[in-house]
Amino acid sequence: LLEVNGRVLPAMLASNVVLSAETVSGRVMQGESLIGTSPDPLKRVWLEPQGLPVNPQVVQAIKGADLIVIGPGSLYTSIIPNFLAVGMIEALQESRAVKIFVCNVATQDGETSGYDSSAHFQAFLDHADIAVNHVIVNSNVEQLPAEWMQTVVKPERPLGFLGKLVMGDVVDESMRTRHDSSKLANVVMAIPRKL
Repeated sequence: LLEVNGRVLPAMLASNVVLSAETVSGRVMQGESLIGTSPDPLKRVWLEPQGLPVNPQVVQAIKGADLIVIGPGSLYTSIIPNFLAVGMIEALQESRAVKIFVCNVATQDGETSGYDSSAHFQAFLDHADIAVNHVIVNSNVEQLPAEWMQTVVKPERPLGFLGKLVMGDVVDESMRTRHDSSKLANVVMAIPRKL
């Protein structure tokens, strides 16, 4: 899609890692499936066992990167866990690459119910204190059917974000709760050309 060769690297090399979460009411849950359908809003997530180191190959890839794209995906169960390995945040903080946060186009029932762009971005920052240069938000919004139990994330600047806000049509017209990979790739690849 981006006409580049790539590798998929796991954030850490440990096996039998369990994702855990605490809700705003103090309930603790374990496992991606259970966490992703929590009826209670999530407060934080962590990995067990704690203290697992980042994959050294990931650190090398970050050092060599010109552009780092964070997201899209399930915020608490797919995106944030990658930043919880020891050394990951430090590697990203030291990187001079342009860092882009891609805000989800819709909430995810249970995991991010009621979240706007600010809540998505703040949840990420609460777990990974990384300076992000750009935030991409979808500008092509339509109300979603009530039975989907998801709401569209409106194209707004996340509170406290001082970098460049990029609004663009990145939604998949056939499934409006997801990004269109081609549209998103075009928006992402246009950013370095404007620097």
